[in-house]
Amino acid sequence: EYNAAESKIVNMPDEAVKRQNKHRIRYFPPNKLNTFIVCHPGLEPYLSQELSALGLEHTVANGGAQLTQPATPEDLMDCHLYLGTASQVLIRCGDTFAARGLPELKRKVEKLPWNEILRDDVQLKIRVSSSKSLLMHSTAIRDRVVQGIYEVLGREEPDAKDLEETGENAVPLTVRVSRDRVQISIDSSLTPMHQRGYRLETGKAPPREDLA
Repeated sequence: EYNAAESKIVNMPDEAVKRQNKHRIRYFPPNKLNTFIVCHPGLEPYLSQELSALGLEHTVANGGAQLTQPATPEDLMDCHLYLGTASQVLIRCGDTFAARGLPELKRKVEKLPWNEILRDDVQLKIRVSSSKSLLMHSTAIRDRVVQGIYEVLGREEPDAKDLEETGENAVPLTVRVSRDRVQISIDSSLTPMHQRGYRLETGKAPPREDLA
């Protein structure tokens, strides 16, 4: 009887994990995304016209436009296909938050809904920028962000070498710190959008005539 009860207690967490994984498979990736469209300074009015033509409600901001309604994956694809003045399409990972120290940064990163944004086996490629903030060391900022994300996903923290040598399928994560405010975003564009269709068909250069 004791063994049976013990077996039942041990099996309960496995069932809970299965239910959780089933829930994540059904609802991942999220159907609604907080999206910000980036453009070069001065192109905001033209970007606004293009977004209006696509039927996407937005508000113009410095350096781009914020979609007022959560975007769907289809909206993201339309932005990448039809926006001519945009340079990046960023998916916001939660709201901006204040952080004046590295422990506070890690603690608040852990509160973001990473289980709803990233897969458990994802590889990250993190780019950090900081200005006019107490958090200035980009490597330390990157390490604390990774620690917070991996803590939520239940993964072991990778080595610094693994973060430096990321593959082509790594998810580009942008961490921007300005005036002690932190904004974390996923760059869904992978490469700058002005490079779309550029040199898709390439071949080996012919040899010089004097070397042929």
